[in-house]
Amino acid sequence: MRMNSGSASRVASAQSRKHHFATGLFILFLLCLACSQDSEAPFREYDIPLLSPEALNKELGIVCNTAVDQKKPLLVEFSAPWCSDCQKLHQMKQQSVLESELANWPKITINVRSFDAHRDLLDAFEVRQIAHWAVLAPSNCAAPFASWPRLAQRTLEPSSGAERSQSPADLANWLLAFRSR
Repeated sequence: MRMNSGSASRVASAQSRKHHFATGLFILFLLCLACSQDSEAPFREYDIPLLSPEALNKELGIVCNTAVDQKKPLLVEFSAPWCSDCQKLHQMKQQSVLESELANWPKITINVRSFDAHRDLLDAFEVRQIAHWAVLAPSNCAAPFASWPRLAQRTLEPSSGAERSQSPADLANWLLAFRSR
């Protein structure tokens, strides 16, 4: 079967449109991929294990015993992987001055998920926003965690709130004031 020149032209034109369409889809896919990676970069999740109440109590006991043995306060951080302030704080904690101060602290990070995990502790510490730090001075690790004496607590919002001006050095100095007591 022979095609006339008009039919051949239409077939070539249809093939060309299919090729351009496929090329356009591929370019659109690459652009979407690049945009999604760029827009998610500041909010990339970091790993905070979600502990069962039993596992959390065990970890709290270990951290408490370390604090009591070293005669130091301990730092509790209420956090969640989705939280942009928590992610920013995580980055700040890796900067040398704050990282150095945190190396001197018995500490634990509690993943509160969407404020539905460890609700009893959130209520006991009156945590309404995260990232939230509590500085505790336990002397009896057998006592319930919520009853351990509190030296201070604060909500840190380094990317969304009033704490945006806090530097890693400011946070290190805040912690040092309690560790030096």
